[in-house]
Amino acid sequence: MQSDLACALLEALVATHRYGQPIAQDELLRIASYKSHRGGDAKQAFATLRGLPFITDQGQRGIMLNHSAFGQLAQFLANTCGWSEFELRIRLKHFEGWDDIDLG
Repeated sequence: MQSDLACALLEALVATHRYGQPIAQDELLRIASYKSHRGGDAKQAFATLRGLPFITDQGQRGIMLNHSAFGQLAQFLANTCGWSEFELRIRLKHFEGWDDIDLG
């Protein structure tokens, strides 16, 4: 997986996330920030995201965040995408399991 593309897609997914409403691949690719010549790689990154534990795959409807796995999402965003604890807390407002993850 190309982590920079996965991180760009996750950033857009977190920013637009609405409970119970998946976002389709084309829409997420449209709003994510990456160089346009990497569109094929971005589609592959989207396909990879479908299999991650903090993503719920809704088939043709798209993907959405799995609320019961926000700890794993926060850990991935910190370790792979370099998000700071401050950024995580601001963007994952409704997550209550901060004591159970290692952001150090």
